[in-house]
Amino acid sequence: MAEIGNGKFHLKKPSATFFVCLLLSVVIWLLTNFSKDYTIKLDYDVVCTDMPENLDKVTLSDSVFAVVFHARGFDFLKSDYSANNRVIELPVNQLVKQKRKNLYNYTFTKQELTEYLKNNGFHEDEFVEIETPERFTIYLR
Repeated sequence: MAEIGNGKFHLKKPSATFFVCLLLSVVIWLLTNFSKDYTIKLDYDVVCTDMPENLDKVTLSDSVFAVVFHARGFDFLKSDYSANNRVIELPVNQLVKQKRKNLYNYTFTKQELTEYLKNNGFHEDEFVEIETPERFTIYLR
């Protein structure tokens, strides 16, 4: 299969042909699999921003959301989906404006939060919904 002569390493033709075909088949396989549509669930950390005046302490009922996305495999290779970039920033002032006045706690359903994220362009067309938690509460102090 391989010959070593005069200090040089040479592959015979059948070996080189095999490796070229193997490389070509791997490339075709990758293109085929990454072109398909996938639905995946990723965990995102939740961070509160834009706090109301006079209140500086926030406690959250859940600090992680399970978020569902639907896109092609190539789209999931973007850095937006890497573990370091999986953060959802929730502006508290903007969220509580839509709720009934309460001083210290606000509860949101997953449908309300899903609608809010869709309206604010969170991952554009790939975002489907928040899977968990069913209810999310922000406690202010």
